[in-house]
Amino acid sequence: MDVVIAGGGVAGLEALLGLRAMAGDKIRLTLVAPDGNFSYRPLAVAEPFALGHAHRVPLTRFTEQVGAELVIDALERVDDDARRLELSDRSQRSFDALLVATGGRPVVGVEGATTWWPGGDADTYGGLLQDIDEGYAKQIAIVVPPGAVWPLPAYELALMTVGEAREMGQEGVQVTVVTPEHTPLSLFGENASRALAEELRWAGVEVRTGTVVQNAAELGMQRVFAVPRIVGPIVEGLPMDEEGFILAADDGLVQNCERTWAAGDGVASPVKIGGQATHQARIA
Repeated sequence: MDVVIAGGGVAGLEALLGLRAMAGDKIRLTLVAPDGNFSYRPLAVAEPFALGHAHRVPLTRFTEQVGAELVIDALERVDDDARRLELSDRSQRSFDALLVATGGRPVVGVEGATTWWPGGDADTYGGLLQDIDEGYAKQIAIVVPPGAVWPLPAYELALMTVGEAREMGQEGVQVTVVTPEHTPLSLFGENASRALAEELRWAGVEVRTGTVVQNAAELGMQRVFAVPRIVGPIVEGLPMDEEGFILAADDGLVQNCERTWAAGDGVASPVKIGGQATHQARIA
C-alpha cells in the first residue's frame, strides 16, 4: 500500500511516525514537503528578546528513521478518483492513501499594522524593542485579527514586551492586546482563559476584548503590531471553504473523497495550534 503524506510540519510528521509504528512494513511511505527542514517554533516568539529560537531539523532525520522516501516539492493538485497527485514541478505520483497536512498560509490581517508571528523576521519586532529602549514608543497595541488565527503569540509578545520594558527601566510603557475574542484564548476553555487573564492583569497588560480592528489607524497607538490571519492551502481538486481551508469530516476524511484525508492548520477548523494538528493526524 502506497501512502503519501504531503506536509513536513507537526501533523505530517505525527502521521509519518504513527503510520510506521502502526503498520510496520505493510506500507510504503512517502513524505512530500516544500522545505527540507522541520521548523519547531514554540520558542520562536522569544527570538526578538534573545530568550530562545526556533529549531530546524532536517526531514531526513525522520524519513531515514522510518524508511520513507522524501520528496522536496509542493502539493498542487489531487485527483482522488484516479489516486494521483500533482506537484509544483508538474510531476505526478500515484497513491493508495493520501494525507494532506500542508498547513495554513499567513496573510496580513490588519491594514497598517506590522504583521509578525513566530517564524517571521525577528528584527522586525527587535526594532520596536529598540524604540522602547530609546523612549520613542510608549503606547503599543498587539492585535488579534478576526477569522482563523494563531492567537497565542499575541499574548506571549505582550507579556514579554512588558517585561522587557521594565528590564530597560522604561516607565509608562502601556501594552494593549486587542482581540475579537470574548475572553483571552476563549477557544481553549474557561480554565486556560481565566489563567491567562490573571497573568495579563498581574503584568499590567491591558486587554480589549470583543473588538474587531480592520485598520491600525483606528487604535490611535504609537505602534501597532498584529499576528497574521490564516488562510487555507488551496489544493486544487479538494473541496474547500471560501478561505481555502480543506473540508474534512471528524475522522479526517476529505469530503467527497475515498482515499484522501487531511489534518492540521489547512483543515477548516476554528482552532489553529500544534496540539490539535497532531491530534487530527492521529485520528486520520
